[in-house]
Formats: sequence, structure tokens, C-alpha cells
Amino acid sequence: MKRMFLALPVPESIHEELERLRIGLPGARWMPDLHITIRFLGDISEKDQSLIEELLADLEFPNIHIRLGMPGVFIHPRQIILYLSAVPDDDIIKLKTTVDTLLRPTGLRVERKFHAHCTLARLPDSRSSFLQNYVLQFEHFQTSLFAVDDLVLFSSVLQRTGALHYREESYRLS
Repeated sequence: MKRMFLALPVPESIHEELERLRIGLPGARWMPDLHITIRFLGDISEKDQSLIEELLADLEFPNIHIRLGMPGVFIHPRQIILYLSAVPDDDIIKLKTTVDTLLRPTGLRVERKFHAHCTLARLPDSRSSFLQNYVLQFEHFQTSLFAVDDLVLFSSVLQRTGALHYREESYRLS
């Protein structure tokens, strides 16, 4: 079984633009691998992975042009996730709907809530007085417009220092 998800990778040129945001948050664990998750699949068997790959081979979707901006946070009991929203998100939502439809034969549960975002960092707790100032400091930040040409099937291996992601398969958007 592999822990898997589908995502849109963020280009290296955008990683460089985001370097200036990696400041002012003591204890933050900055994400080295930036992507926009389209669908978390969970623990997948080899048989189900083959079916997923076969179904996604029929994906037809145009490439997407977006920016990352508008920082926000998701608060969980043991950590906070700092993210940038993907804007505009209309095409990403359409892509997610298309993917969900293609994967219906797998019987995998579909997540109902979806917010197109790129996780920047994970923080240990919500009491950080730095977090509110950080979000305000960068509230108007936006990356350059960039094209996303691939949907990628990733496997993820959880480790103490964070997850390691491996590209399993790519599906061209054109």
C-alpha cells in the first residue's frame, strides 16, 4: 500500500519567488516540495494504483494559468498549516470535478470541501503571535502568473521530519 495524492506541481521559478516568504515564523517547517493538491487518495494498493493510472490516462483538460497569493491558515489540534491560495481557482475546481468523475469507478471517497491552495509551512501550535502579523504582512503578495501543464500522481512517505513525495505518474494538460 502506498499513501497517494494527485497534485499540480509548482514550477521552480515560483519556488524562487516564494523564498522571500520564508521569514519571521520561529518553529515553522517550510515545505520543500510545493504543489496544489487536487485529491488525496489515501492508502492505495498496487491493483488500485493501476486502475487509477488507467482511468487518468483518459484525462483531457487544458493547461491552467494561476497565481499563488492571499496567505491563510488551517488550524488543526496539533499544528497550523500556512498556505497560499491558488487564484483564480475556477479551472482548478473544474479539474478536480473532472478527476473525481474519472475516478468514480474506484469507489474512493470524494472529499466534499476543497480549497485550492499550496501549503508553505507547518507550525507547531496556534499560539504564535507571529502568525497574525505574518498573514497581514503578506496579504497582498502574489506570485507571477504561471502555467500548470501536468497533473501528477504522487506517493508520499511520512517521516519524522515531514513527508517525502515521489512522482509515480504524470498526466499532460494541454
